[in-house]
Amino acid sequence: GARGILALVGSSALVTRMIGEGKRATYATQIAQQRMENFRRIAISTPTQCTNLAAATGTATSGRITEQWTITGAGGTRSITVRAIYPDGRGLDTVQLSTIVGCY
Repeated sequence: GARGILALVGSSALVTRMIGEGKRATYATQIAQQRMENFRRIAISTPTQCTNLAAATGTATSGRITEQWTITGAGGTRSITVRAIYPDGRGLDTVQLSTIVGCY
């Protein structure tokens, strides 16, 4: 009866919200991956790798997503962490990616 219909409507709204949150998280992850790949390209763009990838921190905004990154290290490696902060249904959430780039 009526309870069953209300339960279906409630479940449908929950599923719709979860799908929307999943799409936002996926988009934020793609933005962070693009930033990470850009840093890797910079690292290997010179004959002596990583000379163009110095230790640094930075931020950028892409639509409703704020990127933050930190690059540390010198010599043979760089540690890179990229965060993408994005709005979800209840506030803000964060995706964080980290890697180490070898400079050989």
